[in-house]
Amino acid sequence: SMSSSSRRRRRREEALLLLLSSSSSVVGGTTTTTASSSSSASSSATASASASPAIDPTTNVSTPLRESMRNRHTGVTINVLALDFNSDYMALKYEGFETLTGAAINPVVSTQASWFDDVREDVNGAGFIDLYTIFGNWIPTFADRRGGLADIGRDVGNAVGLDWFDIMPAVRGGVATYKNGVYAVPVDGDAIVMLYRTDLVEGAGLPTPRTWDDVSKITDHYSDAVDFTGDGAPDYANCLPTSENDIAGAVFWSIASTFMQTRGTAEGAFFDPETFDPRSAEPAFLRALELYRTLVDQSPFRDNGETGWQDNLAEFQKGRCVLWYNYPGPTRILVSEQEKNNMTGVLNYAPVPGMNCDGMGKEEDEEEEDDDADADADHHRQCPF
Repeated sequence: SMSSSSRRRRRREEALLLLLSSSSSVVGGTTTTTASSSSSASSSATASASASPAIDPTTNVSTPLRESMRNRHTGVTINVLALDFNSDYMALKYEGFETLTGAAINPVVSTQASWFDDVREDVNGAGFIDLYTIFGNWIPTFADRRGGLADIGRDVGNAVGLDWFDIMPAVRGGVATYKNGVYAVPVDGDAIVMLYRTDLVEGAGLPTPRTWDDVSKITDHYSDAVDFTGDGAPDYANCLPTSENDIAGAVFWSIASTFMQTRGTAEGAFFDPETFDPRSAEPAFLRALELYRTLVDQSPFRDNGETGWQDNLAEFQKGRCVLWYNYPGPTRILVSEQEKNNMTGVLNYAPVPGMNCDGMGKEEDEEEEDDDADADADHHRQCPF
């Protein structure tokens, strides 16, 4: 009979296959329909499709990876821990995987507040879960623990049909890789983006928000709590989440990094990569804090205190915000519903702004000449353009 450790290893292998097979969004590529080289596999695919109509349109797409798994894992149960977010989407993926492989998915749901603790307790305890969905920056914590995350580098390298190097390098290296090992398959590669109302920006004679100077002019213009919706309530220059257990941290660091990483991520953010000194006392970080305070003061935080991304979504849908900072997914909701929200043709995407610098590496509002070499180097570090 199979030992408990062997059974657990088999379940983890099946869990890895779940990641590798679910859909193109798992590996950041584009699904390509490939004709099967095996007539029996093709017949099996047809039979499976007719026996179980797919709700998820990708379920019965034929790829080499999927054909290598079709109906091969009947009787296997995989325990998957996932966040209570996009549960309908995850349910479709589970159903598609079960239809494809014959395996069964046992979902275990975590809340945002308990998510990290749920993973930690399982890693330190019974080890019931076979596959975790986690943040990439949790990987070092759980990979270094006995009985924690497995290095799946060899599995990824041997997976049929997985174009590992089609994943963006920043995501592949920053999310999945740790100490030369691979501990995850990225299912997401978000970046904070900006959405803004063109009727309230360019239409009001304000600059397109390409730099923080531009954003400051927009924020200043609406700083007196202007009621541009005409409903009698003062509106907001910015819609950005500020709640601790939300995405406020991601938004803040996307802003701070434009000051602290003008030469790229190799400059570090929390610590200087060469000295390991904290960077939180550097002028660049302090300037980022000053800007962030201004943005927050002209956001729903002004009236409501800490707010999450869904609160800000509701405010933007009401037409109460000029600028919006969030992930592409929630941003796409606003774009897809622009007609319903009476915003047709007035929404525009933009990257998170950057610093506005002159050719000498000085900020434009810096008037004082400074001949000291160290001080000039500091200025250049902040603003090297």
